[in-house]
Amino acid sequence: LSKDEPMQQSILHNVKGNLKLSDLPAHESLIKQFCTKEIIHWTTLQERFAGEIAAETEIFGGEKGAKRVEDLKLRVIEHNMLVISSYYSRISLPRLAELLCLSADETEKHLSSCVVDKSVSAKIDRPAGLVDFSTAKSSDWLLNKWASNIDQLLTCLDKSSHLIQKEAQTYKVSL
Repeated sequence: LSKDEPMQQSILHNVKGNLKLSDLPAHESLIKQFCTKEIIHWTTLQERFAGEIAAETEIFGGEKGAKRVEDLKLRVIEHNMLVISSYYSRISLPRLAELLCLSADETEKHLSSCVVDKSVSAKIDRPAGLVDFSTAKSSDWLLNKWASNIDQLLTCLDKSSHLIQKEAQTYKVSL
């Protein structure tokens, strides 16, 4: 139920590779879903694992049980947000809400928290209703891109100047 971080992903993949996990098919299925880059629909997950969640009274029962179920839902939303950001560069807010099975306001709230946590890089255009999942470009990258463009421009200019000089010499025209 921890946030998506490299250490959490490493532990998750190590558990997935554990041979004894096949003795627990429900847990194996859940871990497999979190290891693949596919959207997990919360309603489907909740229906599928309702029996297991109800049976795990030590984890999902008592005072903290509802909080842990809510944490699981948040992790599913975070996983889905990461999956969507890897497949989409731009998506409308209503479509994102539909994919996450949330309302537009909840979607915006969860997207904002993912951006603040720096797990997703995105910009929200509220008037247009669009979400842009662009990666933040470093100043070094921008400067290198600019220098490359200038280099290409100067190369083209040098080549053009050379061809003009060649034509002028061929036809004995003074510039």
